[in-house]
Amino acid sequence: MNPQTKIVDLEKLYENFQKIEQQNHDFEKSKMSSSLPPAGLKWIEVGPNNVGGRVRTIAINTKSKKIFAAGVSGGLWYCPTTASIETWTKVNDFYDNLNITSIAIHPADSNTMYFATG
Repeated sequence: MNPQTKIVDLEKLYENFQKIEQQNHDFEKSKMSSSLPPAGLKWIEVGPNNVGGRVRTIAINTKSKKIFAAGVSGGLWYCPTTASIETWTKVNDFYDNLNITSIAIHPADSNTMYFATG
């Protein structure tokens, strides 16, 4: 909107929209053309190896020394931070069908954890 006239110039609005679309396209294209990971980045698979899907959220409970991970395909898992070999354990069978999208640990009571589904 023009601050002086208080009118939206539709032509300029459309031009700006096209510029943003082009920037998004250029950004996505540059991401796809770069097949090398950033310098110093090395991924190591640590499991769990008996389930499929992608991890959507991770929470670290510093008091219980556990890392919690959950995914959209279902399941809530934890791994002790003190484990010498990464061992992921299912929390229980009840969460197998819930697609968990976020996890929060209560700040005053680390034994209480919340998670969102949907």
